[in-house]
Amino acid sequence: MNPLTKFTTDLLKWYEQRAYPFFNDPLLMPSEKLSEFARDAERLRHSVETLDTELVVCFLGNSGVGKSTLLNAIVDGKQPLVPSGGIGPLTAQAVVVRYATQPQLKV
Repeated sequence: MNPLTKFTTDLLKWYEQRAYPFFNDPLLMPSEKLSEFARDAERLRHSVETLDTELVVCFLGNSGVGKSTLLNAIVDGKQPLVPSGGIGPLTAQAVVVRYATQPQLKV
């Protein structure tokens, strides 16, 4: 489990075991606000559960329309991952980019 997932899971556990029982008192917290917190916790729980699900995105288009530029902007924004901005087809082959905790390159 990566550190962010563990932190988030621990935070949700703390909310369920400590914060929710404490604030589940109409004198301390209006029920509307408590319901809002519960919805936020459920959204966060769902995000953590689907964190390891691979999201597949495909960019298609004519040569020179900015597919590689968009990919570079999404992935890093500072250092180019794939060549872009030139003349002609710079990435004529299919390119697969995946997230990894450690940067790596596989050909």
